[in-house]
Amino acid sequence: MSSESVKETRRNVIKKLGIATGGLIGVAAGGLVVGGAGAYFAREPEVSSLRGKVDAVTLQSFTNVLAQNTRGDRLAFLSSLSQAKVVNGVAHGMDMEGGFRFNPDKREAEGGGGYVHVNLASPVPPIDFGKWEVKKLVSYTRQSPPAIWGRIEASVVDIEINLLPEFGPVAGQVIPASLRCACNIAFLGPAGFTGQSEGFQLTIPGTPFGTFAPFDVPTAPGFPFPFIPLGLLNITIAG
Repeated sequence: MSSESVKETRRNVIKKLGIATGGLIGVAAGGLVVGGAGAYFAREPEVSSLRGKVDAVTLQSFTNVLAQNTRGDRLAFLSSLSQAKVVNGVAHGMDMEGGFRFNPDKREAEGGGGYVHVNLASPVPPIDFGKWEVKKLVSYTRQSPPAIWGRIEASVVDIEINLLPEFGPVAGQVIPASLRCACNIAFLGPAGFTGQSEGFQLTIPGTPFGTFAPFDVPTAPGFPFPFIPLGLLNITIAG
């Protein structure tokens, strides 16, 4: 059903009950139906019928919006901290921020941001820091059925990236890595949970942070909220 046909259906529902088109509809106590052109008293069966018909049209309209928006571009935004295992006595942590656009159908992805690699036991100064850039989209997994809240979509996206360190022992190098971003929607309950922890997982092949100790604990608690994850991640349907 197109947006125009949805509007026309709404007009017909309203006309049948004697309300002029183009106004907002409200149902007050006692069966008073208020429209843009005035108000009249309706019997309760009429009011119930009106509620049901308008709700049905609204649901169809919402379904159409979802169908249109679940195709095309996505935007991923992250500002989050993940930690790895302790390696050689160092509690490694990776803070990443940035964003990227991707299109699952066209297999496109572009974007990037910054990162700071730290010893969580002594985060100042950092071990290294720099930028990261997207190389390519690997995969995108949505909830089935889709779990969408506004434009936020519960889903997981995997991309290949390059780390571009500007400070530290590997400054100036180009370091290939794999980045997984997971977006859960707590407001939707179990339907909005992807099975992955909210945040990111970073794997750097050829280093201790490959399969041995990837940055795969994205829900690191922090002061002053020891039970709340540090950071957030959203995957949003582009307009």
